Amino acid sequence: MIYNDYYSVYVSKDGLVFKVKDDKLVLCNMVPDRDGYYRVSLSRMSQYAKEHKGRHCVHVHKIVAHTFLGEQGNFVVDHIDRNRKNNGPKIISVIHFHNGIVCFIFVFI
Repeated sequence: MIYNDYYSVYVSKDGLVFKVKDDKLVLCNMVPDRDGYYRVSLSRMSQYAKEHKGRHCVHVHKIVAHTFLGEQGNFVVDHIDRNRKNNGPKIISVIHFHNGIVCFIFVFI
């Protein structure tokens, strides 16, 4: 499990997201949005919420990509198996665009 300081959460190799509550790790409640992607509610005190004017709901696949690849700037996360609920790092690829053109792709192995 890896701690992501930016989002103030821990992320497992299976794509599960945990918060620290009362000095214990607690699995975040992952709720699908209307498109079927899981989201979690982060602490309003996380760096993400501070930079995004208090917004604190984030897609799990973006947290996983950020955690295992680091900050990548402006990117799109793609589910290789097309299953939007499968957020393990081994099935996520990160696609960078520049002026609407694919520049490079990272694939987790």
